Amino acid sequence: MNKRIKTVSKPPFFGSIRLKKAYQNMRKSPLRVDTPPNLTLSLFGYPQLKDKNELLHLNRHKSMALLAYLLVNQGEHLRLALAALLWPDTEQALALALLRNVLSDLRRVCGSTLITEGPMVRLALEGIACDVMRFRKLIAEASTPTHSNHVPAPGSPCSTCQALLIEAVALVQEEFMVGFMLGDSASFQEWQTQQGQQLRQAYHAALEKLTEMYHQQMDYPNVQRYAARWAAADPLQERAHRYLMQAFALDGRRDLALSQYQKCKAELKQELGLPPQQETTALYMAIFSGTFRVGEATHDISDASRVREDGNATQKFPLTGFSKPPTNFPVPPTSFCGRTEEVTYLLARIQQPDCRLVTLLGMGGSGKTRLALELARTLAQDLHTLKAVFPAGLYFITLEALTHREHLLNKIAEALGFTLQPHESLEGQTIKWLRGKRLLLILDNFEPLIAEAPLLTELLLGLPELKILVTSRERLALQEEECLELSGLDYPPSAQPGEGNQALEAYEAVQLFLQRAGRAQSKFSLNKTSTPWVIQICQMLEGFPLGLELATEKLRTVSVQEIAESLAYHRGNLQTSIRNLPPRHASLQAVFDYSWVRLTEQEQGAYARLSIFPSGFTSSAAAVVLGVSQEMLFTLQDKSLVEKRQEGRYALHPVLKQLAAEKQAADPDSFRVTACSFTTYYLNLLARKRTSLQTNEQGGALEEVAAESENIRSAWTFALARGWLDMIEEALDSYYWYYLFHSLYHEGALVFQLATQMLVGEHSLQVGRLRGKMLNRQGRFLVTLGRLPEAQACFEESLRRASEADERREIAFSQNNLGLLASVRGQAAEAQIHFQAGLQGYQALEDQYEIGRVLSNLGVCAKTLGDYVSAYQYYLQSLEICQALGDIRGQAIRLSNLGNLALAQGDYLAAQKHQQAAYEAYRQINDVGGLASSLTNLGNLALEQKACSEAEGYYRESLALARACENQSLVLATRLGLGKVFALQRAEEAASEQFWEALQLATELQAAVSQQNALLQFAELFSHAQGKAQAKILALEIATGLLAQPNLRPQVKAEAQKIQDQLTAQGSPAELIDMQAREVPLTVEALIEQIEGYLKINDDNVAPTVTF
Repeated sequence: MNKRIKTVSKPPFFGSIRLKKAYQNMRKSPLRVDTPPNLTLSLFGYPQLKDKNELLHLNRHKSMALLAYLLVNQGEHLRLALAALLWPDTEQALALALLRNVLSDLRRVCGSTLITEGPMVRLALEGIACDVMRFRKLIAEASTPTHSNHVPAPGSPCSTCQALLIEAVALVQEEFMVGFMLGDSASFQEWQTQQGQQLRQAYHAALEKLTEMYHQQMDYPNVQRYAARWAAADPLQERAHRYLMQAFALDGRRDLALSQYQKCKAELKQELGLPPQQETTALYMAIFSGTFRVGEATHDISDASRVREDGNATQKFPLTGFSKPPTNFPVPPTSFCGRTEEVTYLLARIQQPDCRLVTLLGMGGSGKTRLALELARTLAQDLHTLKAVFPAGLYFITLEALTHREHLLNKIAEALGFTLQPHESLEGQTIKWLRGKRLLLILDNFEPLIAEAPLLTELLLGLPELKILVTSRERLALQEEECLELSGLDYPPSAQPGEGNQALEAYEAVQLFLQRAGRAQSKFSLNKTSTPWVIQICQMLEGFPLGLELATEKLRTVSVQEIAESLAYHRGNLQTSIRNLPPRHASLQAVFDYSWVRLTEQEQGAYARLSIFPSGFTSSAAAVVLGVSQEMLFTLQDKSLVEKRQEGRYALHPVLKQLAAEKQAADPDSFRVTACSFTTYYLNLLARKRTSLQTNEQGGALEEVAAESENIRSAWTFALARGWLDMIEEALDSYYWYYLFHSLYHEGALVFQLATQMLVGEHSLQVGRLRGKMLNRQGRFLVTLGRLPEAQACFEESLRRASEADERREIAFSQNNLGLLASVRGQAAEAQIHFQAGLQGYQALEDQYEIGRVLSNLGVCAKTLGDYVSAYQYYLQSLEICQALGDIRGQAIRLSNLGNLALAQGDYLAAQKHQQAAYEAYRQINDVGGLASSLTNLGNLALEQKACSEAEGYYRESLALARACENQSLVLATRLGLGKVFALQRAEEAASEQFWEALQLATELQAAVSQQNALLQFAELFSHAQGKAQAKILALEIATGLLAQPNLRPQVKAEAQKIQDQLTAQGSPAELIDMQAREVPLTVEALIEQIEGYLKINDDNVAPTVTF
């Protein structure tokens, strides 16, 4: 007897041990659905979620991360944005699938507090309390008082504000989410860090305010209490130490006051290598010498002098500093945009004692100068930091057109206001003048002086307190140099459905484009027309700041679409008419030329050859294909011409690559040799992966091919154009499997269609044979895309060509594909014939991999025909073959088939076991189409057990993945599943919408079985319509029409007969009598017309339904 399972949970991602723990935790924490719980989330310290005093367990680490994010960032959030936050390096479709797991976990403990409406997610705050939110509320109330009794006495603080601050700081026991890490999500970690910094600043400010309040009240014990917390939280804040020193002294505890100074001094020396400020030392000396006496304090320690009993003034101890250090940086004419991470990093790094020389490295126009100026502006705004780190000031010095060390030294002297004597050592005079001064020199555009870089070492050795920031296209190659390489601003990978302007404007490249576009065209904005073109421009320029600025200037005369189309043709065409830009930035061609002329002849040749790579490349590929050594790559990288994108891979910026390709094309002989080597390398790589793609090495092989996909596509096209057919034929199967296993159905169909068109010369037997192979594989993708007539034409021509050439393997492949086509159309008997022919062919060839595939297909046919015993045997044989080969994807398919068979037999435990194993296998190789199929199967299992909420979640997630990989057959199946869910929930309009979408798609795909299923679902839905006689009449029409169809599946036939019998037994209105009198039942086409008419009539009387 089969056991029934109440709910079906999606399998977790980390194996059987994690699965067991997850289910144990689920049993510990009861499910919450209807009422908002009384929850408390503590985020000061390691995050903890409690219901009253009971600690709640979340099954996933990222569940806690998402809960914290939703609570701290109040409001609605796009699912797409949340998925990108938590899984930034994961494919979007898979990230959305993972997000659903996390939301399900949160809903288990949060109940209706978690609200998911379509693409949006939010928290209802009334059911959950949080220490961080309470802290912020208290701080806000104290900062902008609205209470009626906020009338502090002169010289006294507001008691209500004081109480609010006391409660606020009492909440802070530890840092924000201390010890909590998401190692695979830099985006979340950045958010967590930013929140921590904001809360830390608010906490410090609250402690400072409380310290000042108690100081005004001359309550020195509480000054000590809060100043001590302030100094512990911010040990480099000398104001806290000074308050504490004075409170100790005024409380008669001179020894503690002197000890506090020593603690302050030690902290500053250890962290900054700096002595205390003048006012701190002066206060210490006064306490030490006894001139600072108990009872002689004023209320305002920042301004007032202390007055002795004899009336003479003593030392004044201001908490404000001395005069502002000098600066000379220019104010840019345009606003700064982006580079938040870089500014934050530089601000922190430049203050460290071991940091002496930093180079901002990047190609011309990458924003090096603007970043340096923004750093200077930010430092100048923070007076405390500027005085502590660079009391002698910071100086911006542009070096454009300078070529000798004398020019550099004179430029420094000019900026700092001293004169160098011509008859003495210029270096010696500069060092002598700058000695003892803690200052920052910003040297802009250093590359013309690159040969004089050792001069900077001389200055740094002679001036231990000097720091230098350099901007350059070329690395200085000095031992003490630290480089910060600037690439493009971050840009959106593509426009996503439902992604609003706010999400797009979060990208720095889009922000810059919109800022600058507003100057050229004041009313420019993102809208339905402009958004795709703006995204395309940002993508083509890879967020290159100068390119974006030059592009937006063209908006004065042309549309954003015309700009994008022009860039697609030639990026070097971008230029400006602005008069005050330096010539090297007047156009992208000028940017390239400025760097090109600085290369040696050998470097120019290597760089031009590298342009053949359409995407990233490895150092080994550069060496083997082009003869470009690792040393040469390093040299070009040092000159900002080659970027290191990720571990072991390099790339040329698309702007520079296009211009370098023109240099390469100018030498046709060199280009021909380079292209031949390039093509041979990558097609041989494909051919070598054929065996690996069929075994347990499949995952690694797929990743390697995916990493080189653009290079392989270029090599494939080049070989086809030049008729290198042997290489094409050797690489064919691996290339086909790459697109199939990655669910890239549309791209795969297009690749093989273009290959067929490029193969010319019918008189050649090899060309004819290859055309047949291309058509066969094109047709396989067309089946999944639902273009069945085109697929049939491809298969039939391919079979004819293979038969003429006696290509036994290709004949078997064609038979298997024709079987798939017949199976999709619901012609199971015909499909069996083709599969058996394919099986015989592969058995003769002893090809175990293909034998396993055909056996699995035969199992599907047997299941469709109700022969469950044969289906089980076929599946098991096929699975054993896949296991022996180590074929992970094959195992996933067979396990999924076994799960579906178990479901059909009512064995829910076995079905769940098999589907979970299949899901894990698909996830292991990141097969999006497979994951979507597995989710649909899990939805079917949940639906069978009436777990509607679970089923809907699986179907919706599967639908998103199926759409992403354009698997139309799976979209159809998922639509039917969703319709069944809504029908069970008595949501007739929503169910009708899903069934109608499925019926239309099945008709378009010529998928007879799915068409019959959709019609049956309409009959079932309409037969239960309450108070709608017309619906029941239509249900009987559909059931009768289905029963008249040939080749009707037994299960469908039984259900249709049941509906017909039930409706006939209920009684017959006049219309029903007329229908029964009809001798010929309605055709499928006529039934579809009847359903469409019924839905249109009822459409005016129902509310709009939700679409998915």
